[in-house]
Amino acid sequence: MRKIDFSKKIVLAVLVWAVLCVTGSYILAYMGKDANTTITGNILLYVVAPTITAYMTTKTVEKTNRNKHGLDETGEPIKRIDGINGVG
Repeated sequence: MRKIDFSKKIVLAVLVWAVLCVTGSYILAYMGKDANTTITGNILLYVVAPTITAYMTTKTVEKTNRNKHGLDETGEPIKRIDGINGVG
């Protein structure tokens, strides 16, 4: 089994926290408490969207750099058909 990298763990923790906050907001509204009605939109707009955007940007840059330098996702050189390492 592959290990989960640190950035994925952070994104997962932020998304779990956001889902719990949104769920809590809806539970308070269901119970008749005066919950802040804009909390759901604010969590999605200011927490979830930037986190996902930063994660996707980071992974895109990492993938581009690996392809540029001929490395696989573990950092090992890619073997070409002619047996020479790296990109030509």
